[in-house]
Parts: sequence; structure tokens; C-alpha cells
Amino acid sequence: MSENGLTDAWVQRVKGGTAPAQGSAALVCPTTAPPDDCEVVDKVLYRGSRLLSLNATRYSNAWASFLDSAGGNLSDHFPHTVEFSYTLDPALRASDFFGGPHGTAFNDADDLPSVPSPRTLTLRGSARLDGVSLIHDGGTTLTHGGTGGTAASLTLAAGEHLTSVKLTQGQKDGRTRLFSASFTTDRDRTLSAGTATSDTKTFTAPSGRQIVGFTGRAGDELDKLGVVYAPIR
Repeated sequence: MSENGLTDAWVQRVKGGTAPAQGSAALVCPTTAPPDDCEVVDKVLYRGSRLLSLNATRYSNAWASFLDSAGGNLSDHFPHTVEFSYTLDPALRASDFFGGPHGTAFNDADDLPSVPSPRTLTLRGSARLDGVSLIHDGGTTLTHGGTGGTAASLTLAAGEHLTSVKLTQGQKDGRTRLFSASFTTDRDRTLSAGTATSDTKTFTAPSGRQIVGFTGRAGDELDKLGVVYAPIR
């Protein structure tokens, strides 16, 4: 839990944020009418991100809703319910995704510099979109995908910002992958890579924001892509 930044909803809501001491007696639940402060082996563990803060607001052992006609438990594992509230980051926002469910997930939100300032965008592609990279002022580099295809770069001028991207997708070896990307700046300059298909999606930064990073899934190529927006400063 500590290594992965996770919170135990039962510890937070029932135990006041303090976990039972290591080596102490187990807080075993009775087989009937278990109170919330006994501990079950099944856990709801959660974490947020820079894009979304999560907070468990209520925990309950919902045993009473899962009984058979004779009043017995439906399972030897008690069900539990957790309610959450969430808060969006006032600065960072993310688009939806476009593409397929393969590859490894990534999210640049936690890796952005405190004041995002994109400078050089690089795309790699040929038959499909192979990779994407964005370098920020100060050296922070966000890179995803593989090294295939041909690389092309666009260095932003002072006061220039990435404001939209048009993506296309298609099928390769029975999997949905991104075939092309075309980014546009607020000075109408573009950078494109890959081979476009007719299946398209365009993400446009809200007013006063710019594209500063990516979310999605990738392996040797890009399978799915979304973008992260931050205010123009």
C-alpha cells in the first residue's frame, strides 16, 4: 500500500486512518450481523492522481442486503460498500481516449513539471503511428511508443502552444491501433505522422489551455491516446 500510494477505505473511515498494529489480534467478524469495525480479508484500496483527487466518505459492511430466504449469508465473504467523493484538479484536465485496449497504460499527469511549458514535439510513424514525444522547457521529456517509422519534430516558438490533435485508428493483426496523428498549434502550424484512415477523432484544448502531455496505452506502437491540458501561462 505504501509503495503504491494506496489508501484502505476501511482503515480511513472506520479506524480513523490508523491501521491495526502489526501482530495484534485479528478483528475477526462474527458470522451473523458483523459490525463495521471488524476486519474482512477483502479490501477496497484506492488512490487518485494529479487529475483527480479521491476521498472515501462512507464505508459499510452490507451483509444485511445479501441474505438467502432463510436469513443466511449468501457467501462466506461479506460484501462491503464504499462511497467516494472526487475533486478535479483546478489546472490539469484530460481528454477522452481514442484507440484500442492493448499495450501498457501510461499517464503523464504525475510527470509534468510544476509549470508545464512544451517546447519540442516529435512524432514517429510510417504505416501507423509508432511513437510520440514531448520535451518541456527545463528538459522534462515525455515519450511513449516505439522507435519504428520516421521521426519528425516541431519546435514551438515563444508564445506558441499545441491546441489540437486529430487521430485516426484502424486494425493491425486483429487489434485496434492508432494509424496517424496530426497536431496543430495556435499559429496554425501542424506536425503529422503515420497513415491516416477514415476513422477519426479530434481533441481540442479548452479556451485558455494547451496540450502539455499524454495518456493512453502503448507498446512497440501507440495503441490508444488522449491528451493532458494545462493553462496557458
